[in-house]
Amino acid sequence: WFLAETDGIVPLFRAGGGAARKLEQPGAGAFTGLDVAGPAAAPVLAGVWESAVSPQEVVRIDPATGRTTPLTRFNSDRFAGIDLQPVRHFWFTSKAGRRIHNMLVLPPAFDATKKYPLFMVIHGGAANMWTDQFVIRWNYHLLGAPGYAVLLTNYKGSTGFGEAFAQAIQFDPLNGPGTELLEAVDAALKEFPFLDGTRMAA
Repeated sequence: WFLAETDGIVPLFRAGGGAARKLEQPGAGAFTGLDVAGPAAAPVLAGVWESAVSPQEVVRIDPATGRTTPLTRFNSDRFAGIDLQPVRHFWFTSKAGRRIHNMLVLPPAFDATKKYPLFMVIHGGAANMWTDQFVIRWNYHLLGAPGYAVLLTNYKGSTGFGEAFAQAIQFDPLNGPGTELLEAVDAALKEFPFLDGTRMAA
């Protein structure tokens, strides 16, 4: 059993008997702190699960499906009354032919009939990726709380999209990623009509 960054999430994998297999549940968010006990035939799995709209909680994990059962509710109970809009994942193909993953985070009281300024936040690293998780340092929803739609793009060099994708930034740390970030803005404006292309910042 192991965890690995994959397409903006951190799912659970099972190794053995050939290629590693990704468990599809819960299909979003990020696992950390994985622990396994008991015999191999009937293991007990536990860890921490979170997503951009679900703060960290300890969960039990079904080894057959990956489905989670919460063991704690310390954070979820406290956040129950906060308007955390679901994160919208979307992809586009760059002019260089790479599939680029993005997340769009919406402000509280979101209304699709209104126009929202776009705030692009660029991750550092570059050996890093924007993940569907409850980030404390750069909390997506807190950044968007004043009324911004926040765009998070995993440009070339980001982890979680294969070794070749991560290494593509070598010898091209500026123009290539910068072009993909600009293309991400164009893709977001095309995908989401509620974004205001006249009011943007990074």
